[in-house]
Formats: sequence, C-alpha cells, structure tokens
Amino acid sequence: MRDQLLQFGLVVAFGALCFGCGCLTAFIATRNQWRGDMIKRGFANYNERTGKWEWGEQASRRPLGK
Repeated sequence: MRDQLLQFGLVVAFGALCFGCGCLTAFIATRNQWRGDMIKRGFANYNERTGKWEWGEQASRRPLGK
C-alpha cells in the first residue's frame, strides 16, 4: 500500500511539473507575440537613451529632454 501511494505521489508531482512548464512556455510565447503586435501597431516606442520599450500613447508624446 505504501509503495502504491509513493508511486501515485511521484506521478502526480511529475504531472504537475509538466503542466507548470507547459503553462510557462505558453505564457512566454503569447507575451512575445502580443509585444510584437503592439510594436507593429505603434503602441510601443523604443527609447534609445534608456534601451527600453515604452508603452502607451504618452511614450511617443514625451519630450526628449526629460
């Protein structure tokens, strides 16, 4: 009985690990696709001074001196 319980626990743990890795991979792929779409649509601008992407309409309207 104890061996079966241990085996069941290992199978459940392995399944949870695989499920978590799959969810993480899907999240990263979806986020990258969403970010690419926002860049194409013009909702994101690349700030060369900071090296970061700025999101929203205010990013393009912000003065360069600040």
